[in-house]
Amino acid sequence: MERTKKPCLGVVALLLFLLLASAAHGAQPADAKDIADRRPLPSLSQMPCRSVLSMCGERYDSLRSRMPLHTLIKHTPRTEESDPAPILYSLLHTRHHALLQSPNNKSYYNIACYPDDLISPEREREREREREREREREREQLKILAERIHFDVSMASE
Repeated sequence: MERTKKPCLGVVALLLFLLLASAAHGAQPADAKDIADRRPLPSLSQMPCRSVLSMCGERYDSLRSRMPLHTLIKHTPRTEESDPAPILYSLLHTRHHALLQSPNNKSYYNIACYPDDLISPEREREREREREREREREREQLKILAERIHFDVSMASE
């Protein structure tokens, strides 16, 4: 007895259901906004990225030196308006941390990598006040330590 291959009735029913469901949802061709959302992200050769890199004092002449930042840009989430700000901020953030970790970095405060509009003046004043309080605490501790040492020396000499 010879068997003929017939498609399973369940598979046919599933395909028919999927076809009807897609027709019911009114599958439409992609409109201009969908196509615009699928545009590739800006490359490092475009003006905004070049200006950010120049603000950081970096030159990326070879493809090899551009690749880490290119990857960062490629994976940066985009806003609905395709705003370049998140991309530029990510670049600045990455360069800032790279500079902090560089062996030539003498002080955190010598690095001016962020543009002025990304730094809150109030926040900077608060940080400066906190640094001053910390220095004052250190001075007080040194005074107390010096007094203890002086007291110990005078007690030993008596």
